[in-house]
Amino acid sequence: MMKIHKMTMNNRLKNNAYVEIILGYALLMLFNFLWLPGKMGFGDIEPHPYWIVILLVAARYGFRPGLWAGMIGAVLTLVLGPLRMVMQDPLVELELVMLHDAVLFIVVGAILGEIREIQNRAYMEIREHSDELEKNYQVLKTHFNALSEAKQELDASVISHKDTLATLHDAAQALRSLKEEDIYPAVLELLKTYVGVEASSLYAQDGHSLILKAFVSEGEKPRNSRIEDLETGIIGKALHTGRLVSLNSLLSGTEEEESAGGIIICAPVLDTSGKPYGVINIEKIPFVKFNPLALRMTGLISDWCGAALENALIYKDAKEKDIIDDETGAYNAVYLQKRLQEEFQRARRYRIPLTVMVLELAEFEQYLPEKKPEALRLVSQLLKKMIRSVDLLFRMNEPARFVLVLPNTDLVGARILNSKINKETNLFKLPVTSEQALLKIKSGLSFFNETTDDSGKLLLSAVDNLRENDE
Repeated sequence: MMKIHKMTMNNRLKNNAYVEIILGYALLMLFNFLWLPGKMGFGDIEPHPYWIVILLVAARYGFRPGLWAGMIGAVLTLVLGPLRMVMQDPLVELELVMLHDAVLFIVVGAILGEIREIQNRAYMEIREHSDELEKNYQVLKTHFNALSEAKQELDASVISHKDTLATLHDAAQALRSLKEEDIYPAVLELLKTYVGVEASSLYAQDGHSLILKAFVSEGEKPRNSRIEDLETGIIGKALHTGRLVSLNSLLSGTEEEESAGGIIICAPVLDTSGKPYGVINIEKIPFVKFNPLALRMTGLISDWCGAALENALIYKDAKEKDIIDDETGAYNAVYLQKRLQEEFQRARRYRIPLTVMVLELAEFEQYLPEKKPEALRLVSQLLKKMIRSVDLLFRMNEPARFVLVLPNTDLVGARILNSKINKETNLFKLPVTSEQALLKIKSGLSFFNETTDDSGKLLLSAVDNLRENDE
């Protein structure tokens, strides 16, 4: 487009140059015939008036118009020169004058025009370079604006959610209390709320294929309700590696990959042993939100989705797996070891708080035998009402000892919970001995830190800190 425009402008300039040449010489000839008829061709006039046309045209329009102006001036000189009347030897004098002026007009017009052409070419090169710089500037400006929007989005997110990771952890951990069929849409809602995903789907493993369990979309339903190919593409790579795969990483690979099929991010949903439950696919996300933070959040949510599904299946098969204490309804000591190890690894991996609280009924050996089960059930019910859905209640092998595993809870929060537990239990009087007496709770706390290298040590530390609370 620019070249066409440039050619059009050049043609217009050439036309204007020739018009000016004709008009310039016409005016000079008119002046010559009307006011200087005795000096046809402006003989003996210095500087020669034809220079006005030649110099102006050559200096303005370049080589070809300058050459034409010089040639026309030379022709006029040769034609009008014989009309001059010279007294002595006119032919010889006229030839010398004509040749001198004619050659000079042509040479000067051509040289000056070429100088102008050189200037024009230099100017056009500078102009083209300037246009290229302007184009690059606009591209950089567009990218800068996009990055600025992304930065503002992230800054706003950080400012409005200082505890985003902790809040997300609590929300995701709440999935543990849901049934399997309720987890799938809840996970996608987390992605929509915390990552800004506009379209996503969750597929569960069904033999050698994946079946659609839930989707969130502002537009149409995902194109496939069942995915048969689990070996190639972005889904195959995610399942094969057990890691989140984005479209960017897929396209940057050295091997030629199949089409991603509209999937921008694919995160495998794995159990604690690394066995896949399925995949989470993100099909649409705003450009400004497609960043490393979004990938990290998606990875966290898929991780917690796997833990939630595993927990739901454990609940589903609780009796078969014998992880529930029949007397209190809390988890038993066998399951304590497994779940504490999981939460310990998660806390160490994501650097989030983890507190273990050991609770024990004081003077339990003095309780009437028939009242001991009642007291244990009462304490278990009270604890379940006061803890969050993400917290875990266990009964240890010791008859009157419970353990609370508190994810994303520091010592301050654990002490506040401990105080609430003591206030609640102090309100109950039961005939647990020969006379009615208040329930008394002993408690011990242990907090995960970077120096803690084993979940068992965390539990033993809480047991060692076990003491009677007199509050």
